Amino acid sequence: MANIGHKQKYNNHKYQILISAMKLFLEKGYLQTTVIDIAKKAGVDKNTVFYVFKDKETLLSMIVKHVVDCQFNVVKGVLKENTDNKLYLYAVESSLQLYMAESSEHLREMYNVSYSLIKPATVIYETVTKKLSDIFKDYNPTFEMKDYYELELAVSGIMRSFMTVPCDNYLTIDNKIKRFLQTVFLIFNIPSKEIEKTLDFAKKIDYINLIKQTKRELQGFVENKLKEEL
Repeated sequence: MANIGHKQKYNNHKYQILISAMKLFLEKGYLQTTVIDIAKKAGVDKNTVFYVFKDKETLLSMIVKHVVDCQFNVVKGVLKENTDNKLYLYAVESSLQLYMAESSEHLREMYNVSYSLIKPATVIYETVTKKLSDIFKDYNPTFEMKDYYELELAVSGIMRSFMTVPCDNYLTIDNKIKRFLQTVFLIFNIPSKEIEKTLDFAKKIDYINLIKQTKRELQGFVENKLKEEL
């Protein structure tokens, strides 16, 4: 019984720390949030944070996968009544991520840090590699999973570059999306006519409302996923 009680307490702490960290990263930014801040919001001492998680980077890496999955989940829900085209799904989800980075400097920072640090970046590579395999397999019949993993390293670098540099009068969000998608689709051997059709489709999405929906659903989505894991 003591072991059961200890495990439950440990899981409760893990859940509260993760949720508190996610909220603070979005409110204050990753770099400005300290372990002490997280501990205070979670209602534990800082030693408990270090006991459950080794460091702040580990916390971020555990949150990142759920954030990526949430974005795909929201886009799937929005598109399901109009299309099941996987290229459209990829284009809209990627566009959403670029829009999200422009909507908040704290989000831009969190995305940028996630692609820069080893632990969260590895989570992104592994999570997105599986999605790339599903989305682009019909255009690359000879590709193995290792090919998608290697190309995800390239694609992640491109995405990070576009997210890091803020938009201005020259580098507009529309230009960012167009260049990113054109480059990625060429990497995965998508025919030019399909690229044009996909870009035209992606332009028609109301990303402002999509951002609002994603932000509304993000916390609940992550909370549910964490509960399932505990």
